[in-house]
Amino acid sequence: MTTRRRPEPRRPQLGIAGYYLQAGSAPAGSDLFDGDIGNVLTKTTTGAVDGQTYYARVKAKNGAGLYGDWSGNSNGIAVDLALPGAPSSIISASHPDQNVSYFNATPVFSVLGPDSDLSGIAGYYWKIDALSNTVPTSANSFLSSASILTSSLLADGTWYFHVIAKDGVGNIGTSAAHYKFIVKTTVDKTADNVFKSTEGVKVEIPQGALAGTGTPQIIIQIPVAAPPALPAGSIKATPVMRDISLSDGTKQFQKEVMITLPYAAADVAGMNESALKLFFYDETGGYWAMTPDSSADTVNKKVTGRVTHFTVFRIMEYSPGSGSVSGLSNYPNPFTPLNGETTRIRYTLQAAGDVRIKIFDPFGGFVWEKTLSSGASGARAGPNEVSWDGQTGDGRWVSVGGYICIVESGGGKEKTKVGVK
Repeated sequence: MTTRRRPEPRRPQLGIAGYYLQAGSAPAGSDLFDGDIGNVLTKTTTGAVDGQTYYARVKAKNGAGLYGDWSGNSNGIAVDLALPGAPSSIISASHPDQNVSYFNATPVFSVLGPDSDLSGIAGYYWKIDALSNTVPTSANSFLSSASILTSSLLADGTWYFHVIAKDGVGNIGTSAAHYKFIVKTTVDKTADNVFKSTEGVKVEIPQGALAGTGTPQIIIQIPVAAPPALPAGSIKATPVMRDISLSDGTKQFQKEVMITLPYAAADVAGMNESALKLFFYDETGGYWAMTPDSSADTVNKKVTGRVTHFTVFRIMEYSPGSGSVSGLSNYPNPFTPLNGETTRIRYTLQAAGDVRIKIFDPFGGFVWEKTLSSGASGARAGPNEVSWDGQTGDGRWVSVGGYICIVESGGGKEKTKVGVK
């Protein structure tokens, strides 16, 4: 006979019915909270002291009301109820001097501080407007890093950058830091204008320099491609070069405009700083010309000159030879006047002075002459260029052959051959 054993009934699964929590200012402490919290995953307590670090531990209770062992103590959690203070400082890479106008209309800011905050700084709310004491709110732009670059172009005028801090636990300050900055990109034709870049490029356009009623904006940039190289000889180029223009395409002025380009010691290594001059690129002639009376400030490392037009400007060393006229040449050589070509007669003057250019035929017969007054185009200190179209003084075309060109100035003269084909 086989006897079968009856299976025992299963014990009921009681599960987790709740938790018991202790929280205090020391591990295993209970001075903040001590009690059963029910079957919840979170518990809010009151009475915490700002700046105090608290610890918590918990044990579970099953359906029969029995408690298990305590968990380990949590890492210390510091209570931060204090609002962060105002940022300690604001630095602007685009507008470093708060009382100087810059033509940069997209400002850049770096925010520092507050100097201390228990939970650290998580980011900043910021705003730009024309008021001096605006306090941003959580409705304004937020950035988690300390560097802020605005993307929209700002109009000319005085602006303020405002910023408040948000700490690591979400507290938002009520005290803001403020930074004034001035944007000026548009030429006011009825007033004197001063435009300045962060690196120290300065353009001064006086009242009445521009005709008309428009309001063009100034553009100062490093040329995408540098104009052609310089002729060898008394001129040495530095890498300091700026393309200056107006948005409406205006190039000529009715009054002189002052341009200042700064330079660093590395830009002029091996050069004579006292011989630095401001040169401009003559777009019509296709050559570099020295700005009359430009000069170098070797203490503050900048070169200043006055011009009546905008183009590409460059700092160069100009160390002329002992002769009053040097470097005489012409291009193209030979040239074909009957095909509409002209030849460019190029030479360098040690100093500004009256210039006389004469062209003779191979037999010494007079062909053409041009006289230039000191300081005029073609009679300035530095490189100069004058064009000849291949006609005589009375308007006749010269014949194919070789001609002699003589340039005289300051008691000196040079000559070169000019070919006509």
